[in-house]
Amino acid sequence: MIFNINHVNHKHILIAVLILVALTIIGSIASEHEWTSITKEEHSSHSNYLNPDTTQVNITLEEAKDILTSTDSDIDSDSVDGELINESEFGIIWQLTSKTIYNESIVASIDPYDGTLLCTVTTKGDRVDSKYLDPNTTEVTVSLEEAKNILLAENPDLEVDSINGQLLNDDDFGIIWQLTSKTSNDRSVLAGIDADDGNLVFIYDGSKETFSDGKVSEEEALEISEEYMETKLTDEQLNKIRFEFINYRENADDLPGFYHIKYIRIINGVPLISDGATISVNSETGEVSSYREHWETLNENNYTVDNESILTEEEAAEYLKEFIEEQAYEGKVSNSIEVISSKLIWKYTETDEIRLAWWMKFTDPNLGLGESLPGLVIIDANTGEVLIADFTIG
Repeated sequence: MIFNINHVNHKHILIAVLILVALTIIGSIASEHEWTSITKEEHSSHSNYLNPDTTQVNITLEEAKDILTSTDSDIDSDSVDGELINESEFGIIWQLTSKTIYNESIVASIDPYDGTLLCTVTTKGDRVDSKYLDPNTTEVTVSLEEAKNILLAENPDLEVDSINGQLLNDDDFGIIWQLTSKTSNDRSVLAGIDADDGNLVFIYDGSKETFSDGKVSEEEALEISEEYMETKLTDEQLNKIRFEFINYRENADDLPGFYHIKYIRIINGVPLISDGATISVNSETGEVSSYREHWETLNENNYTVDNESILTEEEAAEYLKEFIEEQAYEGKVSNSIEVISSKLIWKYTETDEIRLAWWMKFTDPNLGLGESLPGLVIIDANTGEVLIADFTIG
């Protein structure tokens, strides 16, 4: 059984990004606690549709639907449909389409291996409090034309007349210009420009070359990503960001894979898991195919660690044990829970406050949780409250 308590609010997760697949479906677009429970047995590219029965993924279609509907109570659950696809730049994803009670159309992408909500793109509907803003009545520093020029500077091959934009109040990035465009070879580009400072907060560029005779190593991909990031972040930001991980992801149908690289923001020695940058690098061409940055404006002096007052790792592990015994063992005592890794993090709450928390991976052989598929919890380092719990009972 999967237990999942999570804040699916965009500010609480690292990955809520926009991808080009959504443009194809929508076409006309210019355009703290939740539980899901399902048995483990229900788990189960330019082709580019994959057969879920023969493609090994960790998240089923029904689970992906649950993840999407949990993010917005206005989604009509009966309208949610989806396909498993292998997107040439972004790998295997669940691509979901749905409607809201306000007649908005939603396209979402969910990682089929860890359940991360990668993106949602919503068309206009009848919602009065739409996230779409009127540029004539909304005070911004960067005009639409200036935003277009910023995007053109990023990719000079764009057809100027193809660039369209809308002013959005985005949950993740605030007020931005969301731009869509085409290149001379009819490839799509999607970008977000901060309407206050003109910063490029994300870009997904389908115009980059896909194939090459070369082979990019992991070390070279890291070098490429760091050089690219240096052009996007300030010196102050670069001094406060740390390499987190690099993953290589395969593609189907002989398409080249790509390196997914993540950097995380550090505040007074502790990572803020919602802030940082993610970059995708083509493993043959070395082209950066996507970039996403999230960086909240914070007074970092307010976020300090007092080791004398917070829970120790051992104390937090006791709260973990109590929680698992209550939820999985129905109050019975377990002696098989073991924390295999832990670290302190800053974590946003549902009310947008930042708490110091213990991030922990754990095993429990009696529950079928081993090192290859451990459980995950995030526990408030001051109160012991379980903010997130994610594990599969075998």
